[in-house]
Amino acid sequence: MLNAKPINRRCVILGFGGVATPVCHIFASRYLMLEYVLVDKRRITDEQIKIFGDKRVSRLELNIKPEDLFRTMIYLLKDDDIVCDFFGYNETIDILHACHLKKRIVYVNASIEENILKPYPSQNALYRAFHEFKKNTNQNLQVA
Repeated sequence: MLNAKPINRRCVILGFGGVATPVCHIFASRYLMLEYVLVDKRRITDEQIKIFGDKRVSRLELNIKPEDLFRTMIYLLKDDDIVCDFFGYNETIDILHACHLKKRIVYVNASIEENILKPYPSQNALYRAFHEFKKNTNQNLQVA
């Protein structure tokens, strides 16, 4: 382990799939958190959490419905948490709103999204808007 820095906070990992796993490996090798809380709709195995070594890890298997996301986050998150959002197809705005109501939350997001399965349009479409912006911006760039 490279001179791990102690951080007196919980790290809540929302979604533990292909993107989260290598990122968590980096976190665990560089930062000593009070606890890593892994939240995923699938069961997280003992083999998968070996990347955390001897650090404290809690696993929550939760299949969160879109209409319950905000309430679940309010219940789950605590003041001073570091929240790493790797959830796919969940409303980023709902998670951000829950984080905003807590104190001193650090929020990191791997992909800003809206839940396309919601029964009503949120009008956020952030992911699509970002890619349109990027496409339009790249067309206007001049390479020297």
